[in-house]
Parts: sequence; C-alpha cells; structure tokens
Amino acid sequence: MIKLIDLLLEAANQPKAIIMAGGAGAGKTTFVNQIQSDLDKNNWETFNPDNYIEGRKQFPDTFIYQTGSKKGQKRDINLSNASIYIKNTLIPKSIESQVNFLYDTTAADVQGIKDIANKYKGNIIMVMVYAHPIVSFLRNFARPERMVPAIGVLTSWNSTYKTIDDYSKMLGNNFYLVQTGISAEEQNQIDEFNKAYESNNLKEYFNALLSTGKFKSTFRKEPEKPKSPEEIEKYKEKFNNQVDELANQFREVQNNINQLPNKNKNYSDVVNTVKNFINL
Repeated sequence: MIKLIDLLLEAANQPKAIIMAGGAGAGKTTFVNQIQSDLDKNNWETFNPDNYIEGRKQFPDTFIYQTGSKKGQKRDINLSNASIYIKNTLIPKSIESQVNFLYDTTAADVQGIKDIANKYKGNIIMVMVYAHPIVSFLRNFARPERMVPAIGVLTSWNSTYKTIDDYSKMLGNNFYLVQTGISAEEQNQIDEFNKAYESNNLKEYFNALLSTGKFKSTFRKEPEKPKSPEEIEKYKEKFNNQVDELANQFREVQNNINQLPNKNKNYSDVVNTVKNFINL
C-alpha cells in the first residue's frame, strides 16, 4: 500500500514552476523581491526579460534570426527578443531538464502557459499582480529604470488581464490574484479615470495626461527623430485603439476578479503560500 509520506516525498521531488503575471508597473518585481531569498536558497531559475534589457544577464551570441531578411543576424537586445529567447529556448530547456523555475511574464500567451502546466502536472502556481489601469500607467512612469511607452502600458494591461478567467479555469486554486496598496494620489487618479470611463471620455482623459509631456519612455536611448504628420496620426490611431479596447473590457475584468475563488486571499497570505511552495 502506498504511504502518505511516500506521496509527499514524490510530490516534493517533482519539478515546480511559478508564473508571475501582470501588466507594466503592476508590482511583480516587488512581489518577487519578497520571495527571492527562498528562490536562491533552493536554486530556482528565474526568467525575466528585464534582466537582459537592464544588463543583469547577457544576451547570447547564438540567438539569431532563423528566417526572413535578417536570417543569420544576431537579434537586437530588446524586450520582444528577450521574451522570445526565454519562451522558445530557456523554458523548453528547463522543462526538459526538469528544473524549478520562476517565469516573470505578462502571461498574455495562454497556450504557452498551458503547455508548461501540462508538463509540470499540477506543480505550478500563478500569481497575477493586478493594478487598476491608471495605477499601472502612473507607476510605470514613476520608476526611473524602465518606462514602457504609454501605448505599451495600455497594450500590456489589455492583453494580460483579459486572461483572468482563462487562468482561473485552467489552474483553479493554484491561481492567485493580488493587488498592492494604493496611495492617496493614486486613489484620486482612479476616481478621475472611473469618472471618465463612466462618461465615455477615456480618450480625452488620456490625451490630457499625455499633453503634459510628463509620460515619456526611457526605452529609446538615442535622440528621437521628429515624426512626420502621418507617423503622428498613425501613433494616435494605435493609441486610441488601445484606449477603446480598455474601455470595452474594463468592466468585464472587474467582474472576473470578483468571481475568483481566491479573491479574499490577502497579499501577505499569498507571499507565504508561494514561499511554502518553493520550500516544500
């Protein structure tokens, strides 16, 4: 007869994965910092595209374009290529080697996460750090090290949080959504955003913010060439499309959050749950 202790030992020896999900500026780094010592102590791998952009890890010389006009050329060091490298190279190697890893991602690729979940057979948890869209926007531009362009913040929010229901169904009680505290200034902006949302004036709201000139990306290092009127109009159209998508799904996201089975788990409880998962 199989003993309980044998089952526990077998589960402890199975490879494990943690998916850290969330939009730009949501607070994933803050959460990871609270579990980092446990990850290090247990020799977990950590995969985060930002590490390549900010120089903490070196982009490999062997990561080249496989097809198209750039075939054979080394890929540029940017967020998109770093994400591709992690997803297509490092994650498959880790799964093959059956190592424990934390994957810091937007989690917009539901099928990719499902593939990991299938390989790790239940030994996987996701912590999605949620931030109200304007909080995500403001925090992104308050951090000096990496300010994602404004359109990127909205794109990240839209692509990430529309997956809440997918991951809740996929992972069940192994899916946790947490939120960081809100400052008084952020609450004021939330109230202003919500007022604009209810009156169908989100485009005017965001355009007013951008017109202040305070919200500029740090991703472009070289001086930016002046844009042509056509380029300006094209950017505005893309930005407004993201605002429209945000307006269309904002209420549904709130409803999905309210229906989560773990919605009453507070932040510190989830931190402790993840620490126990790492140390088991």
